[in-house]
Amino acid sequence: SPPIIFKQAGDYAGVEAELARGLGNALGMNIQFVDCPWNELIPALLDGKFDIIMSGMTITEQRSVRIAFTSPYLTAGQMCLVRNELRNSYPTTEAVRFTTKRVGTRKGTTGDFLVQQNLILAKKEPFSSPAKGAQALIDGRIDLFVDDAAIIWWPAATCESKGITTLPFFLTREEIAWGVRKDNTRLLASANRFTEAWKQNGRLRELLKRWMPHAF
Repeated sequence: SPPIIFKQAGDYAGVEAELARGLGNALGMNIQFVDCPWNELIPALLDGKFDIIMSGMTITEQRSVRIAFTSPYLTAGQMCLVRNELRNSYPTTEAVRFTTKRVGTRKGTTGDFLVQQNLILAKKEPFSSPAKGAQALIDGRIDLFVDDAAIIWWPAATCESKGITTLPFFLTREEIAWGVRKDNTRLLASANRFTEAWKQNGRLRELLKRWMPHAF
């Protein structure tokens, strides 16, 4: 899910990849990336298959029942990707909410839940990745694609010449953070100290601005 985390030339790149390496350096520890399907992240964390979720996860009440979240490193929300010719058809969040068009989402995400619960008239189309959703939009197989703003900004920037863009508003306001097991209070505290230090010295803003220039 670029620009959050993805494979590039055989290595991990993106916001979370750089933050993970920074956290490892701050703790004096080697890090190991573990690939895991999105809907299995929390169960795998609780089973001890890895120690921290750094995958652009939104803080929600439901997730907070099972895991502990660090202080958020980004406040954004859900956004819509749309073809240029349909952009003026959605001047407000209400216009999106009552659409009867085909709306794509990334399966198992906050955006997927939002569309299922609130866009009751829409025809829902789930996709396994933002890239597949964006391509379906370009091909005319869907009319809107909803996902985290941090995810949406990437195809909006890289596929602008293919006739897609973002709607200029958030559907929600959400905070993105890392997840740890509730009994791992030491790692939680260490991660919070790291995030705060990078906020104070400007490194966090610099990193986010480099990967997500649309946000600044």
